[in-house]
Formats: sequence, structure tokens, C-alpha cells
Amino acid sequence: MSSSKLLNNRYRILARIGVGGMAVIYKAQDTLLDRYVAIKVLKEEFVHNEQFLKKFKREAQAAARLTHPNIVNVFDVGEEDGLHYIVMELVEGKTLKEYIEERGCLTWKETLSIVLQTASALDAAHKNNIIHRDIKPQNILMSEEGVPKVTDFGIAKAVTSSTVTSSGDAMGSVHYISPEQARGGFVDERSDLYSLGIMMYEMLTGILPYVGDTVVSIAIQHIQSNVPQIENVTPNIPQAVADVANKLTMKHPEKRYQNAAEVMNAVIRAKNSPYESLEAVEEKESKKEKALAAKANVQPKAVEEGIILAQNPQQAPSAVEEEKDKRTWQEKIKAFFTQKNKAPLIATGLIVIFIIAMVAYGLIVNKKAEVPNLAGMTMEQMEETLDKAGLTYTVKEEQSSLEVPKGSIISQSPQAGEFIKKSLPVEVVVSLGPKMIPMPEVIGQFEVNARSTLENAGLIVSEVNKEFNEQYDVNIVFNQTPAAHTEIAEGSNVILFVSKGKDTITLPGLVGKTEEAARAELTKLGLPLTSVKYEVSTEYEKGFVISQEPAANKLVEKTQGVTLIISKGKVATKSITIKLSELVSGPTRSVKVKVDTIGQDGNTTTQYESTHQSNEIITVSLKGVGVEYYKIYIDGTESQSGIITF
Repeated sequence: MSSSKLLNNRYRILARIGVGGMAVIYKAQDTLLDRYVAIKVLKEEFVHNEQFLKKFKREAQAAARLTHPNIVNVFDVGEEDGLHYIVMELVEGKTLKEYIEERGCLTWKETLSIVLQTASALDAAHKNNIIHRDIKPQNILMSEEGVPKVTDFGIAKAVTSSTVTSSGDAMGSVHYISPEQARGGFVDERSDLYSLGIMMYEMLTGILPYVGDTVVSIAIQHIQSNVPQIENVTPNIPQAVADVANKLTMKHPEKRYQNAAEVMNAVIRAKNSPYESLEAVEEKESKKEKALAAKANVQPKAVEEGIILAQNPQQAPSAVEEEKDKRTWQEKIKAFFTQKNKAPLIATGLIVIFIIAMVAYGLIVNKKAEVPNLAGMTMEQMEETLDKAGLTYTVKEEQSSLEVPKGSIISQSPQAGEFIKKSLPVEVVVSLGPKMIPMPEVIGQFEVNARSTLENAGLIVSEVNKEFNEQYDVNIVFNQTPAAHTEIAEGSNVILFVSKGKDTITLPGLVGKTEEAARAELTKLGLPLTSVKYEVSTEYEKGFVISQEPAANKLVEKTQGVTLIISKGKVATKSITIKLSELVSGPTRSVKVKVDTIGQDGNTTTQYESTHQSNEIITVSLKGVGVEYYKIYIDGTESQSGIITF
């Protein structure tokens, strides 16, 4: 498409800025709102391909339903002169993949920041019943301010709390694909979290856990092998950071974090205590308190002091002077003042006093003591402990802290166990307690926006209660605890009350709509989808609703579940050509050829089996649905494999 073209009499094309698998990205100016936007235009070769059109429209539908600071916003979608396009937020920057390749790998602090924001975006999508299914660094755009934004919902699926079978044309990128996706099984939000874990692995190490010559070999590794423990690949990773990455990439979904909110809470804990195992924080805290109590009871060693005085032999007292010393002190004072030349006596006295003072000062200044452990002590406990050790202190600064109570010691310098001159103070940092902030007002916001507001303020959404409400629409916050504008400690838990909408609703007709459209309509109405069944249909193509329960136009409670029957479509036939000479070496001979396919349900079907000469070229017809694996066996030995789309 040429530059300066005016699309839909509104969007002026300025330049091409990227090319993807099925679309071209242009920078454009929205002449109506006077802003720059990005426009994704479906490639011409796919305009008449129903599968790609469906995938393109699916991306627009999925992304348009989401509003989140870490998701690329979709503003408009349309079609003009055969050009199908999506108008999106323009993100000036690069992909996370390019960002990683430029740096080799990222620091653990930057990695946690990106994982936290990406998990927040996934939480928004999952709360809107959308699974991305293709999370990878190539689909994360990094703004110039370093903010990650998730894009490309081209193979996203709308789901409920029930897992659904992934369709064959939605496998995702094989390097980041979850084991359940690779085997064509059931997927849910935990599949996105696995992909996020692989992405975190790549950010921390600069490499991918699985590589291979074919997509099949990589997919098989995801299915059969465990992701290497991150600390074995990069030993300098803090323990808590490693714990997050390892749990995200567990092969079995039930062993991973169960939702994105759990990931965010774990990341926050890892940021606060990076070098402690997330599973043993409480145990270590207990041991630390016992150690502090034991050290506080250690008594400092007694100080031994001595004074060395020097006498001048020439100034030894005579017998007469010794006799005079027997006088009373009143007589001595009178004799001193009646003595004519007092200078020698005064000088001698000052010298002696000076020597004594210098010796005493040297002993005091150079005397050292072991610094006790002050961390966690109150000011009173610290002062008592330092006094026993013969040490003083100075407050270096005061800091807010979520973990250390107000008025207690956060840190010290020198550290515990080091030795310091008694003349020098121990510097301490004193806790101001948790930072108090005003509770944000989130009533009236969508749940996902309320979560974002609270997390950005440093608060944790610990509980979400969903109830029917006559005044607020579905997914809108109608109450919060604590109340808005009250003072609350940073890091505190917040409870949200979210509307499930009104109690009853007239169920719309869903028969004849695509599964995605039916799910989206049910989600919009706040109706739960409790069951999805797939059957072969003679009337409807694959992916369309055959029937529904309850029936259309029936008044139902919003807690009542809906069952959809979806068409599996007709079984399709495709052929593959096998050149046996490429698979069999040596002289021509008779060989037994067998071809198996592995369906999305994991079942293996033998589609062809016969005997041929090893120099033949044969064509084999295979039947199936969606995307399946096929394997070619020669005399019982697997010789070739691949993926086929029906």
C-alpha cells in the first residue's frame, strides 16, 4: 500500500514499519483525532483465505475487549476495497525479543518488572475470559519508556473457567508453547503462564530451554522433558527469582501458579526478598529472630586499662622535701604561694598531666569491640546492647519499610561480627514503618482497571467477591475495603466487590454464530458457559454453534449455566507424497510402509499400510480434522514426521 493513501477517508498512511506472518504494519495519522496510530493490514494473498480472515477478525475482537496499560489498545477495525485492517495504538519502540538480543540477557530486577507487568496484562485478559495462547517476546512491544505491551491476539480464544480444546490452527509459537498445547490437549490461563515462564527463562539466560531442527522435535521436548532449573543455568540468579521461573515452567499445569494474580504476588515477594526461598521465608524469619535474641545476651569483655608514668631521677625528692611532705595540705598550699620561683613546679605538673591524658586517650581511642547484630531491635534494645558493648550509635537515616516495625533497626554499618574502635559510632537505619498512602477510589471502575490502579499504588488485591447488583453493570467494582481516601499502609491487602450484573436476563439466540462470537456474547451478558460439546454437523461448518441449552429467548438467572454444542466440521482429506528412495538407502528392495496420524486428542490412527519397492514414489491420502502430526514408518522404524493441516 502506497504512502499518503487515505484509508476510510480518515487514516493517512505514512510509512511501513513492520511485516508479520499474515499482515503488514503501517504508521498512519488519524486525521479525525490528530494522532499517530499503527494499522495492521492483512496481506493480499490471504484476503480470500477464510481461515486467515477468521484469525484476523478474531484478533480484532479479542483485543478490542481489553483496556489495560500493558496491552496494545485497538481503536478501530474495518475493510475498504478488499483491504482488511485493524487500527491500534502506536508503540514507538522495539519488541522484547530484539531487546533481549541487544543485551544478551536482562538483569533479574528488570526481568521481574517485565514479568510483573506482563502478568498484569494476562490477568486482565483472563478476567475477560480470553487466553492469548501465543505469549512470546516477539509479541511484547517495549515502549521508549521501557513499558511492555502485549499484542497479537490473532490466535486468542475466549474461554470460561472450564478448559477447552485448542483448535488445530492455533498452536502458538513452538519455542514457547505449553506441553498441553503441543499435544493438542486442553488449555486454560495456565498455558499462558507456562509461555510467560519460558519468556522469563530467556530473559534471565539469553537462551531458550529447547532447540531442535524441526518444530515437531521442539514440541516433543516440551511434552516429554522438564525445563532445566534456572539456577543450574545461571548460578547468580537470586533464589526467590529462580523459584518464580521454575514454578511457571512446570510441565503439569496443576503444579504451576494457577492464575496471573498468584504470579504477581510471587514476583512482588521476590522483589522484596530476592535471596530467600519463597517456600521457606517464615522458617528463616524464625531462625533469624532466635539468633538475634542469642546475640543480644552476649556480654562485652571487660576493658583493662593501665597508666605508665615516667619519673625524672634528677627530680627525686630529697630527705628535706620528704619531710616537708608530712605537712598538712593547708601548709603545703601556703608554702607553694610563698615560694619565690614557682615556674619549674608548674611546668613539671603540666607535663605529667599531659602525659597521663595522652596515654589514657590512646587506650580509649584504640580500644576495639565486636559490633553486635542490631537488625530488628527497637531503639531501646539497641541502646542497651551497644551500651553493654561499650559502643555508641548515630542514626544515618530513616526509611519506610513493609517488613520492619516502626522504630526498629533496618540495617547497620559496620555489619554484625565486625570490629570497630570504641571511639567511632555504629551507623543505623531506623524504620518509619510502612509508608502510609491514601486508599484510591476504584468504585465504578472495571475490575481489571481497578486492579491496575491498586497495584500501581503498591497495594495487593487479596480477594474479589462477585455479587449480583442492580445498579452496576457486569465486572464493575461497586464496593471496596478499605474505603476510599482512608490512610492505608503500602503493601496492604484490598478486597474488591465486583458486580455480576442483574439477576435475570433473556438468553439470546446463539445457533449459527461462531464459537468465539457466542462466547463473547455470553461473557458480555455475564452468563457462565458451563459446558462445551463438539459434534459433527451436516448443516454447519466447523466452529459454528449447532444448538444451545437453555433455548433462545428464555428468561434465565445469571447464575444459570449455558451449554453450547459446536460443530466439529466435516472430516477433510489431504495427500502427502512419499519418495521412498530418500528414506531407504542401499539397493532396491521390498519395504513395508506405514503412515500414522496423531490427532488433537492424542490418539494414534494408522491411515496407510502396504508393501512397495524402495525406489517407488507413492501418494497417500490422509483423513483428519485441524492440525495433526503424521509419522512414516519403513519396516517398523520411524523414518519421517511432520505436521499436516486439514
